[in-house]
Amino acid sequence: MEAELDMIRKNETWDLVDRSDQKKAIGVKWVFRTKFNSDGSLNKHKARLVVKGYNQEYGTDFMETFAPKGFKVPGEENKVYRLKKALYGLKQEPRSWYDRVDAYLCKLGFEKSLSEPTLYVKKTEDETLLIVSVYVDDLLVTGSRTDLINDFKTQMHEVFDMTDLGVMTYFLGMEVNQSDRGIFISQHAFALKILDKFCMTNYKSVSTPVVTPQTWPRRYGRIRRVTLKF
Repeated sequence: MEAELDMIRKNETWDLVDRSDQKKAIGVKWVFRTKFNSDGSLNKHKARLVVKGYNQEYGTDFMETFAPKGFKVPGEENKVYRLKKALYGLKQEPRSWYDRVDAYLCKLGFEKSLSEPTLYVKKTEDETLLIVSVYVDDLLVTGSRTDLINDFKTQMHEVFDMTDLGVMTYFLGMEVNQSDRGIFISQHAFALKILDKFCMTNYKSVSTPVVTPQTWPRRYGRIRRVTLKF
């Protein structure tokens, strides 16, 4: 929690000001999340301070928004924090973040895909490629040369506080295995989670087709989606 607050202060996200009687203060809350590795083991615990954006009113809070003090500052107990930058939970936060990343990528010479606004491509004079895909606050980068990828990471770290996770092994619930034989994608951890939920971890696998017509229980439908997704 302290790390999250330190980052908010570092980014100069808010100012402590006197609360105006004509302005409504919007609440904040802590959201806790546990991140797991591709094999299902614990990675880390995260804490994020978010604004209760569902209390915002269009035309009022979308232009100037206040968040309550949340933590007492000696001598300033009756003041509130006035946001200077978007904070998680605001209705306009996803757009603000996307606009910021979009502007910086375009500044670096990337061109945005006409059909997919979160896909960016940068071509060099010798026709080498650098491709970046943006998913919320996660970025995937690939390219035809390692030095281009490393240069891009350096440029991003100069502006954004980011964590380099290295070669992609896990993304959006998918395990990714990259080798000389190719790139293999699976959902092993998710499949085990579904089996455990329906007490099927000790079931034996069989190749016999199901008898038709047959009504499937809900648990079979979920498992089938795992096998057909890729």
